[in-house]
Amino acid sequence: MGSCIAGIEISRRVKEATVSKQRRLISGSLFLGLTFWLTYLFMAASVDLPFSVSNYPMYMVMYYVLVTAASYIALSMAQFEIRKKIHYIAVSMIITLCIIGADSLGFYILFNELIDVTPIFLVVTILLTLGTSLSLFRFLIQITNEQFSEVAYKWKFFGCCLAGIALAGIPYIILVSLVNFETLNETASEPYLFLAPFIFVIGANLLLMLVPDIYGDQILLRNTNSVQSLFNHNPLAVFSIDLTGKIIDVNEQAAALSGFSKQELLRMSVRDFFSSPQKEKIRPNVSSIVNGKTTNIETQITKKSGEKAYVRITATRTIMNGKLIGVFGIVEDITDSKNSEKTIEYLAYHDELTGLPNRRLVKHKIKTHFDLNAPYDLLVIDFDRFKRINDTFGHSFGDQLLVEISEKLMHFTKGNRSLLARLSGDEFLIVTNEANGKELSNLIVNGFKKPMTINGIEIVLSASIGIASYPLHTENGEDIHIYADLAMRESKSRGGNCWTEYQTDFAAVSESKLSLEHDLRKAIEQHDLVVYYQPKYKLMDSAITGAEALLRWNHHDRGFISPGVFIPIAEETKLIVSLERYVISKVCRQLSQWKNQAINLERVSINLSIESIFQEDFIDFILKTLKEYEIEGSSLEFEITERIVMKNEEYVNSTLQKMRSLGIEISIDDFGTGYSSLSYLHKMHVDILKIDQSFIHHISTNKAIISAVLSMAKSLDLKVIAEGVETKEQLDLLKRLGCEEAQGFYFSRPVPTDEFEQLIQPGRAVS
Repeated sequence: MGSCIAGIEISRRVKEATVSKQRRLISGSLFLGLTFWLTYLFMAASVDLPFSVSNYPMYMVMYYVLVTAASYIALSMAQFEIRKKIHYIAVSMIITLCIIGADSLGFYILFNELIDVTPIFLVVTILLTLGTSLSLFRFLIQITNEQFSEVAYKWKFFGCCLAGIALAGIPYIILVSLVNFETLNETASEPYLFLAPFIFVIGANLLLMLVPDIYGDQILLRNTNSVQSLFNHNPLAVFSIDLTGKIIDVNEQAAALSGFSKQELLRMSVRDFFSSPQKEKIRPNVSSIVNGKTTNIETQITKKSGEKAYVRITATRTIMNGKLIGVFGIVEDITDSKNSEKTIEYLAYHDELTGLPNRRLVKHKIKTHFDLNAPYDLLVIDFDRFKRINDTFGHSFGDQLLVEISEKLMHFTKGNRSLLARLSGDEFLIVTNEANGKELSNLIVNGFKKPMTINGIEIVLSASIGIASYPLHTENGEDIHIYADLAMRESKSRGGNCWTEYQTDFAAVSESKLSLEHDLRKAIEQHDLVVYYQPKYKLMDSAITGAEALLRWNHHDRGFISPGVFIPIAEETKLIVSLERYVISKVCRQLSQWKNQAINLERVSINLSIESIFQEDFIDFILKTLKEYEIEGSSLEFEITERIVMKNEEYVNSTLQKMRSLGIEISIDDFGTGYSSLSYLHKMHVDILKIDQSFIHHISTNKAIISAVLSMAKSLDLKVIAEGVETKEQLDLLKRLGCEEAQGFYFSRPVPTDEFEQLIQPGRAVS
């Protein structure tokens, strides 16, 4: 029994090994041979027969070699699932020959003088040994190649017990076959006792023959139940189909997927789920499945209700005894994922809001024109005042306006064989199949002069259009879009509500702007920009009360570049935030130096854009900068425009109040040039109003407006400063109207830091 258990364990370990299989097999065979050798050593010593001591070592060596060889053969063959009976018989016969040969030769050597072969007993012995080998070898293969379970452990010990009994009896029946025990036991009281080993082995063999069959049946039952459970409880639909396509079995999920009952499905063929065109498409796939080349198919089936469903079929061939008898199909409903893919694909090429094609589809269209070498016009359209309307009425209103715009554009392009797309925001694009861009542009410009009504509000938008033509202006599919965009910007610079055809000098202007943008980034990084200061004066005694910080750029090649040139570039390229933080840091550093020099200045004002206010870390930046340079917030004043006040009023007002809580004053720059100023002013908590220079330049005709602003500011407890004062007449009139502070060229232009320090020296008079 110990030898049998050892043999099974060795066989399984060799089977599970991933490396050094042969070495494990040899060492296992040597060990197993040793266990059998010890068994037969005990048997030879236990028999009460005289034997030749001189031949005993030869017997032991010879016997060990033969049983080790038999063990090696058995363990080697047990690693494979042998399917043909002839292989079982052949290996079992080899094992039988090894056992009988080892025992017979050994007994012949040991008991040479007593050998008297009984043919009938020898035949029976050979048959019993062969039966034991067959049953034992089959059981060894089953145990080796099956996953261990509770059933396997139980039958392992039971089978090993019977195999041990049978193997233990084989040497005795061989000995009986070779030695005539009747002559040796003539006077014994039990003359037929020598037949007991045969009865013992026959009984063990009968039981051992049943073990592989019973164990095999249990394995088959377990595997059948596992397969049936996988079939019935699979979360996906499973179809079992024969080679003709007839459905022979399904699970509940198959009925739920198809809408047919199980009884209906068992009367159907898989062809019934496909329309005629689909049958032709899927026929090659079916052939591939049968040939084992294809395992996955995505197709569409028709349910009982007539509804179409996308499915993924994972096919597995059903093979029994090496013969193909059918196919298992696991079917997954992928309709939702397919619809999602279609939606994703649609959104990848279309604008979600308007449903129009987007930039990606436009590129594909342009490439098609390029491949066909067909002439076309490309129109880029931007709508004037849309941004202001969107800011005033909110994004929801703006979205409705964009939908209305897209519908009007579709009306104008209908029948013109053109592609209309929305690129972003209020920017649209049209690709015409013919070079008729000018006619279409005229139609659009005139069409948008008529007002649109959104939520009861009449809106008039004007369109700025740029036109570029292929191949007239370029033969490059990417450049044509750039050229049309440059032409559109030219239309906007002309006041909008018009169209412009691309000209070659537009590119030079654009290139110059790109160069300036690059240089501006570099100037910010390298601190090449400087801050000038324009003083603010009290009109009663001409004393300097503060200054406005103004950024200046002395370009290394172009000289001084006007803020009117580089500030718009900074706004377009989102550099404005970096630019304004640069100014704030420079001003705070200068205020710290003046503080250490005992130069007293009430405040320095800095212009602030909406982009800076909308930065989440803006207040943190201000706090950090004030702390770094050890100055108070009361030394700063931020100037904002009315446009900022009207953008996201609640958020802006909250941010302004956080700044005021630090002691920073807030002034409204260019007051009076916007719209709805008075309606917003009472909601916002600001400190100062700056009368725009446009009113000061024509002060004689704007006296009533300036007087009204001064009166309103006084009633709201606000300070007022007039900017752009250039003449004594303007100054005198402002004094008579009651204005207390002013700035402008009459007093001083913006000057560098050292010149400003000269201006603020005590006793210095206004020049």
